[in-house]
Amino acid sequence: MSSAVTRLFRVPRLAQFISRRGMASHVANAGSSPVDTVIGLTAFMITFLVPSGYILANLETYKKRE
Repeated sequence: MSSAVTRLFRVPRLAQFISRRGMASHVANAGSSPVDTVIGLTAFMITFLVPSGYILANLETYKKRE
C-alpha cells in the first residue's frame, strides 16, 4: 500500500527535466532598456487602472441597478 502512495507523489523524470530547463542560475548579461521598462510599466498600468477607473467613474450607475 505504501509503495502505491509514494508512486502518486513521485514526479515523473520528464517533468523534472522540463521544469529545470527554463531556470537561470545567473543574472542576465543584457538588462532591459529604459524604453522596454516604460513600455512594460505602461502596459501594466493600463491593464489594471483603466478598468478600475471605469468602474469608479460609473459607480453611481452600479449602485442604482438594485
